[in-house]
Amino acid sequence: PYVFVILIALISISVGALGYFAILSALDAQKDYAKIEPDPGQEKSDDTGGDNNGDNSLSFTLYRGVEISKNAKTCKLDFTNPANDANKIVVELQVINSAGQRVSVGKSKAVSPGYSIKSLPIDDVSLLTGAETDGFIVLHSYNNVTEDKTIVKTELPVKVSYSD
Repeated sequence: PYVFVILIALISISVGALGYFAILSALDAQKDYAKIEPDPGQEKSDDTGGDNNGDNSLSFTLYRGVEISKNAKTCKLDFTNPANDANKIVVELQVINSAGQRVSVGKSKAVSPGYSIKSLPIDDVSLLTGAETDGFIVLHSYNNVTEDKTIVKTELPVKVSYSD
């Protein structure tokens, strides 16, 4: 009888441990863990602004004039992530295409606190028609230490002009 009780206890412990790890794995799968590489075009910035209140803060400097060179496939912008910020930020440019749909045309890699970027690569210039359109700069922030995606998602309306 003792062997039977010990066998039941071992099975119960094994099932419990597997269930525990399955729950942890399911919770972990909901996190955004895509490794965010540093943007190769980021440059050290003198901007020490920002209101760093820990993980719940997000601050940045962005000028709303956005120019896209179709030939160079780059978007000229001036984005700075202040040194006091607690988050890495990925900058995405979305435009309203000729069909009135909002489409993503370019995305940076991670801009670290204390760094800035002056341009974004444009993925598909065929989505850009006319001389200018309305657009949005969408900022995705990631915790600087854990790289977990934060809840904050910021969108700023911009006027996007095209050249070439």
